[in-house]
Amino acid sequence: MDLRCDELRELLAPSGDPLPVSVERAELVAKHLDQCAECDLRLNRRVAEALGAIPVGEGPSLPAVRHLLQEAQRKSIFLRVAAVAAAVLAILTTGWGVLHQTPSAPSSSRVTADRVPAPAPVDHPIPDPPRLADLPEVDRNFVQSDGVLALYLQFCLSCLNSPNEEDKREYLTRSLLIYREVRSRSRSQFERGGEGVDARTRAALNDALTMISASKLASVNFFPTNVIAFKMETPDRWRSDHLLGGRGFRLTLPAAPAYLNFAYLKIALGADDALMGRIEETLWFGVYVNLPQRLEERDPTVAPKALQAVLPLLSPRQQAIYRKIVGPM
Repeated sequence: MDLRCDELRELLAPSGDPLPVSVERAELVAKHLDQCAECDLRLNRRVAEALGAIPVGEGPSLPAVRHLLQEAQRKSIFLRVAAVAAAVLAILTTGWGVLHQTPSAPSSSRVTADRVPAPAPVDHPIPDPPRLADLPEVDRNFVQSDGVLALYLQFCLSCLNSPNEEDKREYLTRSLLIYREVRSRSRSQFERGGEGVDARTRAALNDALTMISASKLASVNFFPTNVIAFKMETPDRWRSDHLLGGRGFRLTLPAAPAYLNFAYLKIALGADDALMGRIEETLWFGVYVNLPQRLEERDPTVAPKALQAVLPLLSPRQQAIYRKIVGPM
């Protein structure tokens, strides 16, 4: 039996403790959201409202943040959904991992290869990382789309706005949560099939825009209203057509390199969710900031900074793989 609009809205309405949702129920929620633009928009607004309520200070301790979010969870408008197919995620119950002290940057603005940790010995031969073209079609399309989504959220911060430090930190926190929410929906859509990478990526960008536009900050408040077209021109470059300030414009950017593409790294490193969470947080608040412009300008410090940030998080074997992904500098 399909889920009706009123039943879904009752699930999303504010209530007491979050209610358990079965896998079957979660799949009905996801199916309904795929077919009902009004309910999907309502969900995006709920997500944005919740993100706006997340308390982000000058670097609260992790236990303090967990306590605040656990308290907020009891009043949450969201339900935790376990099914892979589910499009509704409990952001407030999973988001505290990104609300931490922003990783400190090196004291010197110049990062060179000799400051990267020396390779650790590895007992077994290290295979070459998989090429994008050799991945299964679902994985290949998802990797490309996921890289666009991450870059786009950073573009909205650094290329369209001039944030103060407090708003910059809060936007980064919110946008990482939004990225993870939209990524989960997008992955489910790719696995179901029926849409190509261009159509699915455009939908993901518009989902993200809806969320960030509903939770603007004082100095981060200018965003496109709609992505009207998207095209992956080559595996290394993409373009999107937007409405911005009532006028159309085209954005063309290089794709994120493989060593900064989170979906690809999860596959190539064989990383579990916990490790990928640490990698995402470390890069999002560091190397990813202003990344679209730095990629366009071919900034030579991007790869060394990525190595310096990621290698300490990895096992010796994963370090060797990551070095291969980055390649010679």
